[in-house]
Amino acid sequence: MKIIRSRHEDHFTIFPNALIRDPRLSWAARGVLMELLSRPDDWKTTADELARTAKRERNKRGEGREAVRALFGEIEAAGYIVRVKAQRDDGSWTTELYVYDVPQDVTSENADNRRSDRGTANRASVNQASGDRASVDRASIRRTDNGSTDVRSTEEEESFRARSARSGSIASDQARDEQAAEQQREERQRRRAAELNRRWDLVDALSPDDLRAAMLKLEKQRPTIYRKARQNALEQLKGDGISSTPKGVDNLACKFALLHYANKGINTPAFLANPLGLEATA
Repeated sequence: MKIIRSRHEDHFTIFPNALIRDPRLSWAARGVLMELLSRPDDWKTTADELARTAKRERNKRGEGREAVRALFGEIEAAGYIVRVKAQRDDGSWTTELYVYDVPQDVTSENADNRRSDRGTANRASVNQASGDRASVDRASIRRTDNGSTDVRSTEEEESFRARSARSGSIASDQARDEQAAEQQREERQRRRAAELNRRWDLVDALSPDDLRAAMLKLEKQRPTIYRKARQNALEQLKGDGISSTPKGVDNLACKFALLHYANKGINTPAFLANPLGLEATA
């Protein structure tokens, strides 16, 4: 297996390898944890919303509500999610979840420290987070890395998805157009090769006298093209180890002359086209 990495300027997140490879977490739990940590600190969602997104994106294969809640519980058990009780302004109590990119010590002393620090944290709510515990009202996504993240809200995420879908559609259209253009080029090349092969067969069918007469006219009326075609013929015969005979040189030189006109896309002179039964066009 070869690993291919791209250089990203934005919309990326840095994760510790220990998090990605933590054997205490299932592959699914690692994915959910990375999804949470890839978001901005003030991104708001719920476990139910994550489940709905999974169903929307993957239909029946998407994880359900209970599955997502259970994954949150698994992440919490490993120390990446920490519960902290908080008191609302009206005196009632709620539970906040802090999501970290490294496992946390969940002793009571450290939990108390987090309570005192909760007012300075940038928070995002994750409602009904755990499958095996009571639902909670709020959770704080608090990262220790400096990686860039994605869009900032569920609404912006939907907008981002729509833009991506449109971009994907445009890219697909462009890919189809490019594929169609490439197929057209290949078809033109195939037809050109078939036409050149047909002309080579016509040259081979010429009598020695007709072939020589055509080449003499080419030498007289198009001396530069004649010399180049004859030189190419001699070089190819020598390279192939074939003995040079007048007929062999004329035959191959005539083919090189026809190729010259075909490559240039200009009219084939009548003194070459007529003996071959061709129209005087490239």
